Amino acid sequence: MATPTKEESVSFAPPDPLVPAQYFETFRSRGKLEPEKRLLLAILEDAIFCFFKYARSRSRHGQRLFRDAEQWIFSQNKEWSCSFENVCLALDIDPEYVRRGLMAAKQKMSARPVDSAPRLVGRRARKKLRFAA
Repeated sequence: MATPTKEESVSFAPPDPLVPAQYFETFRSRGKLEPEKRLLLAILEDAIFCFFKYARSRSRHGQRLFRDAEQWIFSQNKEWSCSFENVCLALDIDPEYVRRGLMAAKQKMSARPVDSAPRLVGRRARKKLRFAA
C-alpha cells in the first residue's frame, strides 16, 4: 500500500482557533520587520480588529466600519498594491486561510444572542466596578 501524497492526505482535526493578537504576535517576535511590511501588517491588523469589534455593532458608524473591513478582506482584487490579497502575499500569509477563519468566527458570533457578546470595558469603568464591589 502506497503512502498518501500531500493532496491525498485527509485531516480530521479542525483548524486551531487563533485569536488575532496571538497570530500577529508571531510576526512581532521574529525581530524587526522592514518598515513596508510593518505598515502592511498594521493595515491587516486594523481590518481584522474592525471585523471583530464591529461585527455586531448597532450604530451606523460601526456597521460601516465592519462592512468596509469585510469588503476589503473578501475582495479578490489583486491589482491594487494594498489589496487584501497582496498584503497577505507580501506577509507570507495564505489569504484563503484567514478568510475561512474569519467566516467561521462570524458564524459563531451570529449564532450568539447580542446580549451575550463580550463587552470592552475601559480603564475608568473597571476602576468604578472595582470600588463598587
